[in-house]
Amino acid sequence: MIRSFTVLIFPVILFAGSIELSLHKSNIESSYIVEAPEQNLKSKLIFPISLNTLDIGYCHDFGLLQLRVSSSFELSQTPSRGEDFDWYKDELTLYSHSQSNLEKYADYTLEVLQEITQELKILFAFNYKELNMSWFNTQQTDLNSGTVTNIEGKTLEYQQTFYQYKLALNYEKELYKNISLELQPALYFAYIDLKDKHLLRNFYTTQNAQAYGYGLILKMAYRMNQSFKVALSLSYESLSDNNTEMTFYNSLDEQYLILPASYNYTKSRLGLECFYSF
Repeated sequence: MIRSFTVLIFPVILFAGSIELSLHKSNIESSYIVEAPEQNLKSKLIFPISLNTLDIGYCHDFGLLQLRVSSSFELSQTPSRGEDFDWYKDELTLYSHSQSNLEKYADYTLEVLQEITQELKILFAFNYKELNMSWFNTQQTDLNSGTVTNIEGKTLEYQQTFYQYKLALNYEKELYKNISLELQPALYFAYIDLKDKHLLRNFYTTQNAQAYGYGLILKMAYRMNQSFKVALSLSYESLSDNNTEMTFYNSLDEQYLILPASYNYTKSRLGLECFYSF
């Protein structure tokens, strides 16, 4: 964390600009559906996580061009419930739920903003992030027999690596006496590498999703003086790839099956943000 913070803040030594600190509460949900059409089988797994983060950023103006770098650090997380559904001939046959924990979190963003008018900018961003989740203490219900099975310990690991691109318009308008409103509608494209390890069944799966999506940021800010500004923000983003493949490997890393699948990702976030210019 110290090394990342040093790399992030290093430009401040060279340039005047602004420091951005923010606290965020995020609710994230990843999910996939995989199907075996010839066997009339379908499965859906849902991986939710709720976490609190500290975001640190630096922004510098180059005339009409603005450069911003930021990094996000996990402060805490709230226990969430992962779910697994299995259907045969469109009839739900197995259902399980597990404690879903976030085991690794990394999030780095580079943004470039070009001013079009005083109130409107066009924004391009690249975001790299890792979300590695695990399931613990699984309870599985066989809906045909009514049998309930409890499995203690870790049962699954789900690794996600994002290479995400964003194109947005950023509109900021002063409403009344240092109070401003900011809107940022956006389009997303992401390469997402996914790996799902089923620890008790000795196999794992991979997906290489190419996901498209959209997002929106709404921000209300109050400028306390020339140097200091605070803001409340709400944001939402959604990404999906409905035509990706899932590849199956055994414990010896041997590929033995490829099935049609889909992937979805959503994130909603509430933030308290502070900006100091110097």
